[in-house]
Amino acid sequence: MPFLNMTDKLQLVGRYTFVESDGPNGVRLGTYENRVVPGRGDVYNELYAGANYYFYGHKLKLQTGLQIADMNDQANDGGAYSGVSWTTGIRVGW
Repeated sequence: MPFLNMTDKLQLVGRYTFVESDGPNGVRLGTYENRVVPGRGDVYNELYAGANYYFYGHKLKLQTGLQIADMNDQANDGGAYSGVSWTTGIRVGW
């Protein structure tokens, strides 16, 4: 994921995702994304922008980000989605 270090402790991150299928319902997202965007569709666009704050390197950091997603559903059987989600978490490792 592309990132920009603003300081020794603050990092900005960003991502753009585009997935397209040849036919109806050809796009099905993975486990985590499927919780936000349920169902199947034809075209998926996602823009993510976030920040990481390192308290103790990669062993203790705060992560937060905003995701804007859109799924088109040509078959019109419940896979269409357009929305925004925000995720925040503390990551601990040793």
